[in-house]
Amino acid sequence: MIDPRVEDAIDLVRDTYGVTVKSKNKVLFKYGADTLSSATPAMLWNHTSAEETLPTTNSITTVSSSAAGDSGKTTVVEGHTIDTDGNLSFLTQVVTLLGTAEVPLGTPLARISRQYNSGSTVLVGDIYTYEADTVIAGVPQTEAKIHLKISAGKQQSQKAATSFSSYDYFAMSGIYGTVLEKTGSIITSFEYQIRSSGGVFLPVGDLAASNSSGTVAVNIDPFVIVPANSDVRIMATSSSASKSISGGFFGRILTLESRDLV
Repeated sequence: MIDPRVEDAIDLVRDTYGVTVKSKNKVLFKYGADTLSSATPAMLWNHTSAEETLPTTNSITTVSSSAAGDSGKTTVVEGHTIDTDGNLSFLTQVVTLLGTAEVPLGTPLARISRQYNSGSTVLVGDIYTYEADTVIAGVPQTEAKIHLKISAGKQQSQKAATSFSSYDYFAMSGIYGTVLEKTGSIITSFEYQIRSSGGVFLPVGDLAASNSSGTVAVNIDPFVIVPANSDVRIMATSSSASKSISGGFFGRILTLESRDLV
């Protein structure tokens, strides 16, 4: 039996976008973490750039580690390719690292949303996935060309942003934010944004959390519908510099009725 709220989301997609979708029976949970400067809104993706520059072609091509000891270790990369009409298609691929040496992706990407250790040995360096660039000791030198990072000591990326293919819709059912600090008085605002194909990021909701409030979570009723071929991210601003925060969003993926469930 389908959750009545999912049925409502299916009806809403049909009435709003004129397409018939069905539940993909897949729940998506995305979270990210970062250390924020106080003045500038920043995407939660554990990287020094305030936000990602989204490519318009499949220009994300390369992976490397900052540690030679990561040679031979495998990671799974989740992302999207883009065609000449701007349509996104989801895929996963396995990349075997060569330490600080550059490794080409089997399929270049326009979006990368997640990467994780798929082996039995821990990763020890920073793992970068990026566009072609000057690389020193495994580290790309141009911030805008980096699209994902697994921080040293972590075994998967922490990026509170994702994309949806031209055949998938997303029914966002909840958001949360938290301040990962014990001392001081820290308030962080979280803004949840959607970018439709060819457009700009627009806010669809926000919340505020502090280190005294603990995690602030909001269940969304009715769902926020993210249309196909769209990008979603969290931007955050902290009241104090160099403070660690995290946030995320979750919901159900819906796919076109005409597609087989995969």
